[in-house]
Amino acid sequence: NYFAEVEQLAFDPSNMPPGIEPSPDKMLQGRLFSYPDTHRHRLGANYLHIPVNCPFRTRVANYQRDGPMCMFDNQGGAPNYYPN
Repeated sequence: NYFAEVEQLAFDPSNMPPGIEPSPDKMLQGRLFSYPDTHRHRLGANYLHIPVNCPFRTRVANYQRDGPMCMFDNQGGAPNYYPN
């Protein structure tokens, strides 16, 4: 499926393993800031839920439910808020 595997792919240079720092290159610094913002505009707020962009064997845990780009089970029966 070309659309699901290629057109929804979101590369992000700011996703780096712990201990690796970006270089002081000005072009890279600009891309570290702009790529995630561009993906949110192009693919929607939940672009990290799209299967091709999900980290391997991890689960997204946030309080966002419904809305555009809702994927999978809508966080099941979890409450919409948690007490502090």
